[in-house]
Amino acid sequence: MSGHVARVWNHTVTWGPALPSLGAATRVCLAVGLPLALLLATGHLNWALYAGFGGFAALYARYDDDARRLRQQASAGATLLAAMLLGTAASVIDAPVFVKALALAFVAWGTNLISSGLRWAPPGPIFAVFAAGACLSVPATASSFLAVLGVGGATVLWSLLLALGIGAVRRGGVSLEALRAAAPGWARVPLSVGRSLLMGIASLVAGVAAHLILGGHWYWASLAAIAAVMGVDAHSRVARGLQRFLGTAVGVVLAAGLFALDLPAWALLVVVIIIQGFVELLILRNYGVAMGLVTVLALSMIHLASPAGDAGELVRDRLAETGFGAVVGIAFAVGLGFIVSVRRRREAA
Repeated sequence: MSGHVARVWNHTVTWGPALPSLGAATRVCLAVGLPLALLLATGHLNWALYAGFGGFAALYARYDDDARRLRQQASAGATLLAAMLLGTAASVIDAPVFVKALALAFVAWGTNLISSGLRWAPPGPIFAVFAAGACLSVPATASSFLAVLGVGGATVLWSLLLALGIGAVRRGGVSLEALRAAAPGWARVPLSVGRSLLMGIASLVAGVAAHLILGGHWYWASLAAIAAVMGVDAHSRVARGLQRFLGTAVGVVLAAGLFALDLPAWALLVVVIIIQGFVELLILRNYGVAMGLVTVLALSMIHLASPAGDAGELVRDRLAETGFGAVVGIAFAVGLGFIVSVRRRREAA
């Protein structure tokens, strides 16, 4: 037992090697910062969620060449837009919570299949589920679809133009031949169907249970559960769940302090852009530390979009829902590890 605990703890606290991330962080800051600044200038910060999630397209394929980065960011951006539209549709029709949780589970399942098939880096459905969950949790009307397509789509396009522009400056541009050669084809990743199904089930169970027990922003529990079932083995999955919760615990304290300053919108926007850059610098070094900053980022984005909301309640919900979802996800991870272990013993016998 102590050996398992030690391995989980090592996964939790270990730092990855330092990698050249400054260029990627700069791209993400530009991809998210300019659209948010334009929304602030035009008085439409209520659309900040759509711009923020559209800018997440710039997170992908940081170490690929320009052509592969462009193709991967395009597919990720289209998936993020689809997730936002689905979440907005659930909000417009005021679907029951179970239907909304089912929609998130579908996003988790489908996005992980796409991620595995197109070999996204970073892999997994976290950003798409986050986008869908945030959109279904805020009031929306039929006109919100136009805002998602206009603001979110424009931000995705801006991210792609950044990739093209940087490629043009550094290497003379991205040719059509390079784009064709960069077509990845569909990768048949072993176990991707089973893992995708597991993520969908974990998302559904955590979301519905969190709504019944805690209420509030229940979709954060779905996110935490998905994070806890990602990983190559049971130890890394449990460690990921712990990192998600511990990072969130630190992040809510930081967010509470930030909100206590009662900064004007433009100053909070600057903080959001800076934090986005640091997340990109740290996400591959230690997931838990990055999650602390992601928590501040997520709560700040929601506060920018809905400044009239109760910031204290937002902070408390984030901690409670994430902790609950992490427990559900860890339970799934341990159960999966037990099933795999039993199967291997039977095969060996």
